Amino acid sequence: MNIFSLLKNDFCLADEKELKEIKSLAIGCFDALHLAHFELINKLCSKGALLIIYKDNIKQLVPNFMKEKIAKKKVFFIKLNEVCNLDGKDFVQKLLASFSNLEYFVAGYDFCFGINASSNVYKLEEYSKLKCHIVNEFKIDNLSVHTTLIKELLQKAQLNLSKKLLGRNYTLYALKQIKGQGLGSKFLLATINFDYDEYFLPKDGVYLANLYITNTVYKSAVFLGKRSTDLKSALECHILDEIKTNDFSNCNIEFLYYLRENKSFNQLEKLKEQILLDVKTLNEIKEKF
Repeated sequence: MNIFSLLKNDFCLADEKELKEIKSLAIGCFDALHLAHFELINKLCSKGALLIIYKDNIKQLVPNFMKEKIAKKKVFFIKLNEVCNLDGKDFVQKLLASFSNLEYFVAGYDFCFGINASSNVYKLEEYSKLKCHIVNEFKIDNLSVHTTLIKELLQKAQLNLSKKLLGRNYTLYALKQIKGQGLGSKFLLATINFDYDEYFLPKDGVYLANLYITNTVYKSAVFLGKRSTDLKSALECHILDEIKTNDFSNCNIEFLYYLRENKSFNQLEKLKEQILLDVKTLNEIKEKF
């Protein structure tokens, strides 16, 4: 295929047979797969797919490898730098050459393409001669649903409202365990430390969360932010339920409730007192979630 480097969800090149099966196509960034995005997805036919135009090194709310599973549609990817310098008409013609049996497009009211985003969604119809189902601005509680707003809410730990716009609790997927200080199991409470560099994180603090390990879910206390013990940033999880595994190589953290902001402690004993209080509080409320 020599038109775009169209990629599948496993980031292998898509083949012509796959592309020919697609009858409808929703185009956009789909960085969060929030409820406004699902307004587009729901307009696709049974043989519809998403074409996701993405940038490298952006901390998205949903990693690319999870998007097909969440959207429940075929997903194809293309890097923004492969198309940003194309004339709008050229972009559409190349799309039609790739998806040769396409019957219609779906796009949001604010979708733009071509050099300097010079072509709007109506040009998609004009250039392709195909119908484009245009999805208008989508609001919840009079709020326009956008990824930027959801990120702002998460940075303020407003989990209930971010959940309302996302349509689900905010989750970090496929986290990998890393080595911690080793202080928890010796002097405090045992925690699992996770690598978080590639992820968008909510506000620093202490949370109640679901920790998913394979097919089992454990209620857990999660700490985000700078540790009092070494002033280094960390993502740590203490499991509140009885644990049945020691394999933490591929975990999901689903944020449920924000308990408190971070505090700084100069004495290990004071830190331990606060941790025990946090665990007691979260154990008392965990059954509500």
